[in-house]
Amino acid sequence: PHPSVLLEMRTMVEYGMKPSQVIGCATWGAAAALGRSASLGSVEPGKAADLLLLKDNPLEDVDAMTSLRQVIKNGLML
Repeated sequence: PHPSVLLEMRTMVEYGMKPSQVIGCATWGAAAALGRSASLGSVEPGKAADLLLLKDNPLEDVDAMTSLRQVIKNGLML
């Protein structure tokens, strides 16, 4: 919901990061920075996970983060 997040992601790619690295920073890296990587930040048994289902592949282009198809939050499809 925050356009600045996509702008940050685009900028990170512009300055040389791969989209996979940017997505890692936004997920696992953010959880690690908050000291919560044991319970958040990756999809693993026992961890909380909200998911975005996208039409396009964000590993090829971070702008695919705008191709939202479905959100799964707290186990519910929204």
